[in-house]
Amino acid sequence: MPTSLSNDPISKDSDTSELLSLTDSEESSSQKKPRVSTWVIDSGCLRHMTGTLELLSSYIKQEGSFVAFGGNQKGRIKGYGMIVKGEVRMNQVSYVDGLKHNLVSVSQLCDNGLDVMFKIKYCIMYKARTLIEVMRASRRGDLYLRCFGTLEAKEEICLVSSVKNEDAWLWHTRFCHLNFHTLDKLVRLKLVKGLPSIKFEKDHICSACEMGKLRRSSQQTKSDTSYDKPLQMLDVDLCGPIAVQSFGGRKYILVLVDEFSHFTWVKFMKKKSQVPSLLINLLKRLQVLHDSQVRVLRSDNGTEFKNPAVEEYLASVGITHNFSAPRTPQQNGVVERKNRTLVEAARTMLNASGHPLKFWAEAISAACYTQNRSLIVKRFEKTPYHLLHNKRPNVKFFHVFGYKCYVLNDREPIGKFNPKGDDAIFLGYYWDSTVSRVYVSRSGIVVVSTNVRFDDNFQVTQDKFKEELKIQADKSPNATIT
Repeated sequence: MPTSLSNDPISKDSDTSELLSLTDSEESSSQKKPRVSTWVIDSGCLRHMTGTLELLSSYIKQEGSFVAFGGNQKGRIKGYGMIVKGEVRMNQVSYVDGLKHNLVSVSQLCDNGLDVMFKIKYCIMYKARTLIEVMRASRRGDLYLRCFGTLEAKEEICLVSSVKNEDAWLWHTRFCHLNFHTLDKLVRLKLVKGLPSIKFEKDHICSACEMGKLRRSSQQTKSDTSYDKPLQMLDVDLCGPIAVQSFGGRKYILVLVDEFSHFTWVKFMKKKSQVPSLLINLLKRLQVLHDSQVRVLRSDNGTEFKNPAVEEYLASVGITHNFSAPRTPQQNGVVERKNRTLVEAARTMLNASGHPLKFWAEAISAACYTQNRSLIVKRFEKTPYHLLHNKRPNVKFFHVFGYKCYVLNDREPIGKFNPKGDDAIFLGYYWDSTVSRVYVSRSGIVVVSTNVRFDDNFQVTQDKFKEELKIQADKSPNATIT
């Protein structure tokens, strides 16, 4: 598109024309070894232009329209290139045949994300978002000129830059190894006095900072999984030993999580040496029960998983065993987070029920059972049970952990007029069925039975009644509770 420069200050002001002519003559006198190229910051020019082909890099020959100069002269656009001088980078610079001056278009700078601010003695070009200065041009006469160095001038600029960078690292140590981003912000916003106006750039690693501030690498969460069916990949982990033994004397928890559905299985054991046999039996049972082949098993580097018994079985059935990096539990984050969720739920349930800590295994088992039927997998907006069994779970039979219930005494002979039932405490559910597990206080054993009666509403009413009596007692010190 033709661009008219007839109104450009170059064609009107004789002083500036002489100034530019003098600069051009200096450049022409040293064509063999050019040092400086002068560019005019022009607000009336539609695009960057130059008449010197040697200044352009990545040049593409492509003829364009004519450009009108002052004095009714014209020149054709012969091609396009790029100017790269340090941090200054100008794309789509037009090479115009016959143009005697180098022009920088203000509008094209603004299109590339820069803001241009004109002052009496100079103009500044800086990034619009960060306010970081990119380039500065000095005013000479009525024009704002920017000189770009080449060859030896490049070396001089690098020397000045290295001196400034040494000052930046000196202030970095003076500020007790403060990060460069904060130092640069202190200068840019003028928040302190006495700090030199230099650009703080980290061009190499500070060994002292690396030794003192080194952190663990963050593990990015995968938004999608590589598996499209349940049981293709399982994550396993061992939690324990627990300080308090469970009701059955267990101290360890084996947690197995399906990567696709997030369905979870838990097993309890007394010793760490029981892990290989329990894990192998669980894998065999799941593959037969769901008619699916496990492809990958992922665990940490613990000896309970990294041992000949487990490796021999996995190799015999073609299961790949993946290990997370040492001391990097984030890589096994699915099962690690599940451990935390189960333990927190069990802690809350025991605190709410007021029962002894020895029932922690029963609390974790009950929490696992309910979470498989209640937590929502974000990718599918379905519960783990729904994804594994391809049907919605039924939660109508859920009851409150630790509440009082009554279980039929069908385990021992009873007299003609002895009670047929026993008082019991509800502890959860048996494996993957609706059968209840209850603790019989009279005999001190855990019973699995379907003949259990609950009265959750009665228990809630009793708790509220006790709370009201306690409040009344606090208000009336002389009152007694029976």
